[in-house]
Amino acid sequence: MPCHIQECQFQVPECQLFLDAQLISGVAMMPESLKYCIFHAPEDSEDSWGKEKEEQFEKGINDFIDRCLSNNELINLSKVIFPEVIDFSGRTFSNISFKDAKFVDSVYFNGTQFQGRADFQGASCFDTAEFSGSVFTGEVNFKGAHLNMGGDFEDTEFEDFTDFGEATLTGATSFFNAKFGMYTSFRDVNFNSTVNFQGVEVNGEIDFQNANFVGSTEFIETQFLGPVNFSVIAGENSNDTFPEIDFKGSFFKEEVVFNNRKFLSSTSFRDRTFNSAPKFHNCELHQDTIFPPEKNFKDIASDGAVRAYGTLKLKMGNVQAHREQGMFYALEQKSLRLATKAFNTSKPFSWLYEKTADYGQSMGKPLACLGGMIGGFFVIYLVIACTYASQTKSCWELVVKTLGFSFKQAFQPFYVLRQPSLEWITDVTGMRIVKTLATIESLSILGLFALFLLCVRWNFKRG
Repeated sequence: MPCHIQECQFQVPECQLFLDAQLISGVAMMPESLKYCIFHAPEDSEDSWGKEKEEQFEKGINDFIDRCLSNNELINLSKVIFPEVIDFSGRTFSNISFKDAKFVDSVYFNGTQFQGRADFQGASCFDTAEFSGSVFTGEVNFKGAHLNMGGDFEDTEFEDFTDFGEATLTGATSFFNAKFGMYTSFRDVNFNSTVNFQGVEVNGEIDFQNANFVGSTEFIETQFLGPVNFSVIAGENSNDTFPEIDFKGSFFKEEVVFNNRKFLSSTSFRDRTFNSAPKFHNCELHQDTIFPPEKNFKDIASDGAVRAYGTLKLKMGNVQAHREQGMFYALEQKSLRLATKAFNTSKPFSWLYEKTADYGQSMGKPLACLGGMIGGFFVIYLVIACTYASQTKSCWELVVKTLGFSFKQAFQPFYVLRQPSLEWITDVTGMRIVKTLATIESLSILGLFALFLLCVRWNFKRG
């Protein structure tokens, strides 16, 4: 009768098989009793092993690995139950499978080189699982794996397709300074404790769709060089919350999606750069959500930018974050101007509103424009005076007269219309030109002053 695991890869002679736990505990042998090889023995059977049995197990595993490596075969350790601490640190493996394997105690892969496909699908570890400094050059599969004490993947490199889909990481997990390759999936993963992605570099697409975040999550100074998906499918997943998440200093080169997520606590995107307009459709944002300044949002030209910024404008209004609301309003208007292909009358006014007041956000811009306009018209008046003024006037007199006139026009709108003549200009043609320009100046200054008051109102309303 062979090992109960029908796919047993170790070809252990039947004379070396032993009975299951019920026989070890003294129960009489039954015809249907199961026999196991040492590598597939249930963990309750292994509890009674002595040191000799454990050494036999470890030697058998290492001999099997060496044999597979020498024959360039798959190292098939699927369904193996490791009864004690096992250390594969610093070793080099080709294609290897730990599918459905069980690590009853800690397992160490620190600095291990996986030079082919590495399969941990359905594997479980009841204690520490360490992969610090390991390198996966081929495909990696942790789908459905259970790491009861979390996992240590610090400085680990995943160069190819990586799948953690549906895995359960119960303890604290760290991917500090890890590197991910062309595609990484954390779909439906359960992060049941804190998780750290600080300093991670993601060179391709990474997918956290429907991932369940229970504890604090850090993406501080993380480099996302491909698309990122943190969304959940509305109505199909109740694990839609971020209890605490921090993206301070992160960089997003491409699209990032948070659709249908709920942010339950303070969330920081401080110093983060968005090269593509972030999507927060149907999200619930916490009142203490910190976004970077407007300059960190680089995308105002993509197809979805108008809707993305419009959504964030409404979300910030809902949590009374009026400064951020104003920022996203400005980004929405800039995107809308670029998105509209055909010319319409709103475009030049939108452009003018941006340049003179940054859509109500800047009190300094209208004042700067006022100063520039007074100075600009002074130069124009001086040129006209030099052309049409009486030759008896000195250059210094003309400078003083035109400068005073320009300031009077600024602080006494339409001053020129109340004057029958100007002493510094006698020519009728010159007088007509000055009156026309002065009227334009007065209208412009009134408009800029009204815009300044509007900016003051908006800024104080926004806190």
